[in-house]
Amino acid sequence: MRDNDTNEYLAEIDAMISATFIPRYNDVGTYEVVLRYDSSSASQYFAGPNALNHPGIALLRGDKHIMSGPMQAIDRTYDSSGDILTIYGVSDMIWPYNRVTVPDPVLGAGHGDFYSAGPASVGECLSQLLYDHCVRTELGRSIPSMSIGDVGDVGPVVFNQSRYANVLSTMQEIATGNNIAFDIVDLSLLAWVPTNQGCVFSVEQGTMTSYINTVTMPKWNFNFTGGKTPTDAFNNPLYASQQIDTSEDSASESAWNRIETYYDRQDILNPPAAPATADFLQQVSDENLIPGQSPVGYQVAIIETDQQIFGVHFNVGDIATVTVPGTTWTDIVRDTTITFSGNNPVTVQPTIGIPARPGYLAQLGQFSRQVRRLQTV
Repeated sequence: MRDNDTNEYLAEIDAMISATFIPRYNDVGTYEVVLRYDSSSASQYFAGPNALNHPGIALLRGDKHIMSGPMQAIDRTYDSSGDILTIYGVSDMIWPYNRVTVPDPVLGAGHGDFYSAGPASVGECLSQLLYDHCVRTELGRSIPSMSIGDVGDVGPVVFNQSRYANVLSTMQEIATGNNIAFDIVDLSLLAWVPTNQGCVFSVEQGTMTSYINTVTMPKWNFNFTGGKTPTDAFNNPLYASQQIDTSEDSASESAWNRIETYYDRQDILNPPAAPATADFLQQVSDENLIPGQSPVGYQVAIIETDQQIFGVHFNVGDIATVTVPGTTWTDIVRDTTITFSGNNPVTVQPTIGIPARPGYLAQLGQFSRQVRRLQTV
């Protein structure tokens, strides 16, 4: 259990009946923990009415910190089988999910009516977004004990400009569109380039017991993105003409034919009011291809070996390989379901590739696009 204000670990959970943790690649993870109500751990969750006072939960394997975050809900169930408490929670990625990119009054009126990050590396832009919306104290929006961590100069130089967009969704666009993984564990930001850890899952090698392979038509593979180009020296959005940039996934078009979409970003200016080293609208257009990708991947039930332990030798955001008869598939570990049940062995089911089931923010992308359309009407 973890104190959400101080980020201190309180105690190991006792009398646990079962638990399921699902960390996700560049997204909010979830967990469900079932306890006996008469346990000392369960008593911690009825100390007061404020949910922030209730302990969060952290998942560790040895000294490796895999996932942490606050609770969202508690269920108490009493019947003939006993008095049971179920705790539902999310990972620390929920904190930027709970914020929107607001103009910065501290920087003054000249900053414009939008929020800007960069131009800087992907890691530095992620750090800036989290710092401005979850760490800074001037605006009264800081999360206790949240820190940037040692992200470093990871990824290419990018620029982001948005207006009242979801902060996590904005971070996802920047990171996922440039092949950068990020997470928030123990209230500290991490970012890295996905690398192949050499883990191979195969029935023949005794490291996999079953798999589900999913291939689905993409949502889109050709993207029209609409923005505005200022026509005066002051980048005034009132004097701007519309600009259209396009992006395409040629391989997907060959497989599925062209599937078009329009991404309305007339809430931004191109070139942006702040200096940039590249065409920002084209960057946004390229990044918007990612949410439309075809789900292709394998959800596998693995047998952990001394050389392939989840959270120790590989994690969500690393690259792994699945070998099945006639096919070898290498991709990013997008999510992993970790299940504890009584005295049974821990089960680990990673998804290698793009999962068919939606992540925490699956519906938010559509909602954000509708909001941007409304903002430009």
